[in-house]
Amino acid sequence: MIEVLARTLLYYDVEIAVKALKDKTVRLPGGLEVRLRQGTKAKLPLFLAEELVESEVAEYVEEDLVKKAELKKQLWAEGKNEKLERLDDSFYLKFRLYVRALERRKNAGDRNAEKELEELKTLFTDLVRSRMRKIAILAVLSPEVSRDHIANMTREEQILYVSLCNLLNEWTASMRKFVMGE
Repeated sequence: MIEVLARTLLYYDVEIAVKALKDKTVRLPGGLEVRLRQGTKAKLPLFLAEELVESEVAEYVEEDLVKKAELKKQLWAEGKNEKLERLDDSFYLKFRLYVRALERRKNAGDRNAEKELEELKTLFTDLVRSRMRKIAILAVLSPEVSRDHIANMTREEQILYVSLCNLLNEWTASMRKFVMGE
């Protein structure tokens, strides 16, 4: 579901920091040209940053991505509080980009990257389950979409929350009709 949405406008306004590995001039939509010089950093629209990284013209600035320490910190905060902790809108996307960077290093023979990827799978699964449980509880307790609840969610979690609320409302209405004839 999210993979399909990722290729739409879900991340249209996200900019990602990259570091140029070689000199290159790139053309942005609308005709604007950006000249990258080797070693310089720039924040670029996600689609362009991904394209430059895939073509090995640039690499992600890892300090701007979500890494293991931040994932652990967030997991600890979620476990400490019954309420949904605030996450950066692009948390999962930035984590995904970090995972991709680790996979490239792993494929280049870096055993540390392989080990870290295994650790990240567990941490990530625990975080997603914790947040998903809290989102499901919010939807069940109040199946009307609430801006207050959405404020602490990422883009992807907002989609889950709205979908759950809609599903619960539809189910409740169908049960009323089935049982009460309404």
